[in-house]
Amino acid sequence: MKKLLTILMAAMLVLSMTACGPKEEGTDTLVIYSPNSDALVDVAYRFGELYGINVEVQSQGTGECLEKIVAEAENPQADILYGGVNYANAHNYAEYFEPYVAKGDDKLPEAYRNVNGVATHYCLDGSAALLINLDIFAELGLDPEEFKGYNDLLNPALKGRIAMGNPAASSSAWAELTNMLLVMGDEPYDEKAWEWVGKFIDNLTGILSSSSAIYKGVVNGEYAVGVSYEDPCVGLLVDGATNVKLVYP
Repeated sequence: MKKLLTILMAAMLVLSMTACGPKEEGTDTLVIYSPNSDALVDVAYRFGELYGINVEVQSQGTGECLEKIVAEAENPQADILYGGVNYANAHNYAEYFEPYVAKGDDKLPEAYRNVNGVATHYCLDGSAALLINLDIFAELGLDPEEFKGYNDLLNPALKGRIAMGNPAASSSAWAELTNMLLVMGDEPYDEKAWEWVGKFIDNLTGILSSSSAIYKGVVNGEYAVGVSYEDPCVGLLVDGATNVKLVYP
């Protein structure tokens, strides 16, 4: 059984994508499953243009990507999982991935090297980001300059106006939950941190199944705050969105 190659690729290591073989004999298309934002998906297509490789990216949430990989284990339909894998997932799903360490991995800062044999870092953008809708804040009488981070998510005025992804299915939501548990108590993962998370959940609009629905929902005026991640939020600003603000918690 041909296993999938997980390559959480870096722009400087993008050539390592060529290390994975085709899905089946005679296939000339590199099929990639990815939960990444449009900007990062564009990197994969640009790679194909640069090196004459047909690239097909199938975009879906992290949970959906992993479910498909498991379901297709005996007949893999993709070559690469691009993004969405934290070290816990890389460990828990290791049997479905081809061992691979990119050339030059030893030149990376130690904290960013491949330590489990299957997952290669591909970017250094921050994971945690809160996106706020300035128009909704004005309607609620809230000053966006006073919104500084996680603690402000408990503001009663925001109850039912906050969106977050499902940590069980979204790597960015998992990262946000982990960050909350690390910093919102006196010690990482202590009871105080878990109590804070409980209060935060009570203030949520709900848990969304799609990470993209969070930041798109904020910019479209569906939510006052989206608990998201840096890359797509910055992308909105680069594309000219003026009704949102990015806050690093």
